[in-house]
Amino acid sequence: MAAPKEKPQPVVSSRKYEIAGLLLLTLAVLTMASLIFGGNKPFWGTYRLGATGHFLAEALRSLTGQGRYAVPLLIGLAGIKVMRERQYFVLTGRDWGLTLAFLIMLTSLHLPWVNWNPLIQGLAGQGGGALGAVLVLALVKVFGHLGTYIILVALSLVSLLLVTSISLVETGGSLGRRLVTWKPRLKASLERFLFVEEEVEDKEEKEENKGETGKKKVVPGKEEKPEPGPAAAAEPPVSLPEEVSPLIR
Repeated sequence: MAAPKEKPQPVVSSRKYEIAGLLLLTLAVLTMASLIFGGNKPFWGTYRLGATGHFLAEALRSLTGQGRYAVPLLIGLAGIKVMRERQYFVLTGRDWGLTLAFLIMLTSLHLPWVNWNPLIQGLAGQGGGALGAVLVLALVKVFGHLGTYIILVALSLVSLLLVTSISLVETGGSLGRRLVTWKPRLKASLERFLFVEEEVEDKEEKEENKGETGKKKVVPGKEEKPEPGPAAAAEPPVSLPEEVSPLIR
């Protein structure tokens, strides 16, 4: 009796993840090229990247403003993640941290425009675009101007923790230990620097005092006249000729 044939098991190929990642990388390159060359027209009147490139450039300009150049970078990172991890868009803590950092950047870019029709300025491509304008308006409405800055600083720390996976407690403890070990060295270096400076200053003062005591004080009106030398004392008297001497007598 023949053994029953086993049904072939469906094999999930990893090619689809590579294809998906490659498509995302292509989209990232196309988006970056659109931002750089999308608005430039050659002399024959068409866009270098066609209508698609022009649409991407204008859409990202209105949506994210000056932060539009970070969008293709995020898309490229997503493509690499899909190719490496072989799974679709499973967001980790690091991914959430990068997304939060991007939103913080858009909000910070649009803060100078908060009193100048932020939504209109955002749609015109200023600051953080329309997305940054919405975030700024929401934060300022709820927390005010000062509270918005405080919230952004706190969220920046959260983003840093998510991206780097560091611990504030461990980092603070390591900094405290380093300060404890650096304190004696810092004290010794400061003492060495101060004492050396004092010794140099004392030495210079002593040299100046020695130079002043070595000089003779000259009183005005009582200048010392130079004593005649032996050559001047030994000069013979001047003798007059014989013809002139009787007249003088």
